[in-house]
Amino acid sequence: MAGHVLRNADSELPEFEVALVPLEGQAAAAVRMLDPEGRSLDTHLVVALDSEVTPELEAEGTARDVIRQVQQARKDADLHVTDRISLRLAADSATVAALTTHDATLRAAVLAVDVTYEELAQGADLQIELEVAASRFGAR
Repeated sequence: MAGHVLRNADSELPEFEVALVPLEGQAAAAVRMLDPEGRSLDTHLVVALDSEVTPELEAEGTARDVIRQVQQARKDADLHVTDRISLRLAADSATVAALTTHDATLRAAVLAVDVTYEELAQGADLQIELEVAASRFGAR
C-alpha cells in the first residue's frame, strides 16, 4: 500500500487482497478508459462520489427543473431564442424559496427581465405565465 509491497512473513507470495469498500453515502468505482481498439484499460484510479443530497443541492435541482419547464413553455409559445420575457411563477413555499435562492441563474437562463413569485398551498403544482417583455428604446 502507498508504494510498499505487502508480503506474508512466511512466504514471498502475497496472500491478501485489497478491496474497496465505500463509506456510507458514497459510491465508488474503478476508473477505466478505452484504447483506440476499444479495449478497456485500467487506470489504477478510483473515484468516490458523495451521493448525499444536501438541501442546497435539492434547491439547485428544483431551480434547474423549473428552468427546463420555463424553456419548454417558451418553445410552446413559439418565442424566439432571443426574446426577453416577463415571468410569473406560482408554487408552494419550498419551491419559491429554491427559486428565489437561484433567482439570478433563473433570470439569465430564461432571459427574464422581470420575475414575480407567488406562494401557493403546500404541494400545489407549479404555474408558469410568461409574456414577451416590452422593448424599451430611447432616443435623444
